[in-house]
Amino acid sequence: MGAGGEGGGRRGGRTGIITGQAALIHLDGWTWEEMDVKKSAAMAMRFPSIISGGGRFGGGDLPPDIAARFSFTESKKNYETELRELKEFFEDLAAKGMVRISPASRDHAQAEKWMSELAPVGLDGVVAKLGDAPYASGERTAMVKIKRLRTADCVVGGFRYAEKGGGIGSLLLGLQNEEGKLDHIGFTSSFTAEQRQELKKVVEPLIAPPGFTGKAPGGPSRWSTRRSDEWKPLKPKLVCEVRYDHFSGGRFRHGTKFLRWRPDKKPKQCTFEQVLPKSREQSL
Repeated sequence: MGAGGEGGGRRGGRTGIITGQAALIHLDGWTWEEMDVKKSAAMAMRFPSIISGGGRFGGGDLPPDIAARFSFTESKKNYETELRELKEFFEDLAAKGMVRISPASRDHAQAEKWMSELAPVGLDGVVAKLGDAPYASGERTAMVKIKRLRTADCVVGGFRYAEKGGGIGSLLLGLQNEEGKLDHIGFTSSFTAEQRQELKKVVEPLIAPPGFTGKAPGGPSRWSTRRSDEWKPLKPKLVCEVRYDHFSGGRFRHGTKFLRWRPDKKPKQCTFEQVLPKSREQSL
């Protein structure tokens, strides 16, 4: 998620194409420090839009009485002009080596090649759309995201109780860092009501500090409740395999799906090598 900042744009002010810088955060953290992935991760961009007869016209602010004078046809014409200018703007930056434009291909085999060969360097997936389909602002009807689903073996370093029912709400996952310490990197909570009760028999006998010897789960946030703030540390005995879609900033960006226990895997074998890109020297 991007958090906009101050800055100038191609046209300047709030109506500029580039309105400032953006920070990268994730919303499943417990403190602002834990949520912060990268302070200056991208540009904040004003994308053109088609809205007529209201307070927004082509992405810029206009008083309602003035915006109401513009018809949908005029708004669409303005949108197409701004969209073309935006494309030309980034093509110009790409020609100067200032940005890199994602490649596109009509060849299915090429897309399959991207999915397989670029996975080790962090490619999450591809976006597919009909070649003659127009851009659908604010909708996802014109494209389909195709993501790679990956798995990782993680140490269960702790857990949180569910807010209702008294079962296990989530298992807190960790990986061994280079110093041999266990860092908290996310959670899994994909359990049925019955499984949440059964998990108590598995994890409660292992309750013992410190759980995570490296980075530990954060404290309260504005999204948490008193019950969800509390977590119980576990002896580093349990290893489970989870499925995830993206890893960045030292943690899973989203919740993961529990797949199975791995009694054959030692906790010390669960390292960051599973989730970090092997090389960033390759490019699209």
